[in-house]
Amino acid sequence: MVTPARDQKTKALVVATKCTSVDQFVATFHRFCDDSTFFVSTLAERPVGLETAFSIQLEDKTPVLRGLCEVVEAWSTPVNRFGRPGVRLAVRRLTAESLSVFKMLQEARLAAESVPEPIAVPRTSTGTSSRPSVDPRVSDAPSLPRHNDRSGPVGAPNLSGPPVLMKPPGMTLPVVPPRTLTPQPPVVTRAVALIPAIIAPAPAPAPAPA
Repeated sequence: MVTPARDQKTKALVVATKCTSVDQFVATFHRFCDDSTFFVSTLAERPVGLETAFSIQLEDKTPVLRGLCEVVEAWSTPVNRFGRPGVRLAVRRLTAESLSVFKMLQEARLAAESVPEPIAVPRTSTGTSSRPSVDPRVSDAPSLPRHNDRSGPVGAPNLSGPPVLMKPPGMTLPVVPPRTLTPQPPVVTRAVALIPAIIAPAPAPAPAPA
């Protein structure tokens, strides 16, 4: 929280923090500073270019940073790189006690920037790594079926033939019993008797008239 000091002649800014020690202050606020400026979150508007005395205090009102600063940027909304309204102050002068604290802020910031970001490892739904527990080996790969013709090349089976209808697994085909013929009485068909023909002698020619 930032509140103007009662001394209107100096226009001092008093910044109250909830930190209980210098180490906690450095660990909390080092990401809001650079080589010569630091950011203070506040809803109170400060004009850019304003030079003012400032004092940043611990929870027990012990000052950790004191000196003279200038407002170089101001935001009334959280639309900025810090994600909150406030002002960026350029340090013009610091007290002797504040110089060591400001140096600690710089060292903590540089140390945080030098740490590489960890590489995320994809995990399964159970929270374990998706990396296989056993490395796959070439000998574990399934072998391809061999061609029946030993004289030909070894490879995948020939798939150019016609499809074969296979019995679906788990399906029982119905058994059709053989057809039973009912015995029938014999049927008498009309027989044709072959009777040998009797050849009669030809009649004698009639005698010629005298």
